[in-house]
Amino acid sequence: MRQHGQSLKANAIIGMRYDATELMAGLTEVLAMAPPSLSTPIE
Repeated sequence: MRQHGQSLKANAIIGMRYDATELMAGLTEVLAMAPPSLSTPIE
């Protein structure tokens, strides 16, 4: 996620989501998502 965000010139990740679902014995689907963002300080 970090490398993907950096490739989009983002400097922050906001609201990460993680989900894991056991599909059957010994097989689990894992999803991790986070929207990259460009944030600037308020002056």
